[in-house]
Amino acid sequence: MSRKSLRRLLVGFGFAVLGNGLAILIFGTMPESGVFYHGAKRYIYGSIWVSAGLAMLIKGSFIKVVSSLEKVVACPKCGTPYNQQEITDQICPICQVELEDLKGFYDRHPDLR
Repeated sequence: MSRKSLRRLLVGFGFAVLGNGLAILIFGTMPESGVFYHGAKRYIYGSIWVSAGLAMLIKGSFIKVVSSLEKVVACPKCGTPYNQQEITDQICPICQVELEDLKGFYDRHPDLR
């Protein structure tokens, strides 16, 4: 399963679970379930569903961030990292040196750690 499809799955389920949790908190039941929660159970179960939905949404968002971090380059002279999408010519704007891929960068340049 690719990261993109996993992200879609988590975000989709996250919204569904979050919606069910809000329905329990507001109405005391989930849509078309026939089960009614009263008193403290309503708030306990609703909070659990909302928390699970938010966790799925956060995890789905984190997957997107991790995939964008893979495209990072760094300057071998000053060690400044740059997102490859915002650098067009692969040259460090400070040192005017060609940027290198971040993968294995600190193994090649241990003095910049």
